[in-house]
Amino acid sequence: MGKLKDSVRPRAQQKVDNLVGPLYVRPEHLDAAVAEITRMMTENVDAQAEVAAVIGVRIATLEASVELLQEEVRVLRAEVESR
Repeated sequence: MGKLKDSVRPRAQQKVDNLVGPLYVRPEHLDAAVAEITRMMTENVDAQAEVAAVIGVRIATLEASVELLQEEVRVLRAEVESR
């Protein structure tokens, strides 16, 4: 009886695996998926930080330009008012 049991077990196990296989995920597959998602999220956060830094530099440049223009307008206004 042991031989019959041993010969049936692998086929039964294969059938069970085929039926429930799509319903569960192996731990190594889950670990790989989590690692990939983590990598993608990290890259996304890094990219957003770079974008924020570039925007910050551009805003600072614009602020300096606006301040310069405001000063030029003050000078022109003073010249016009003094005439």
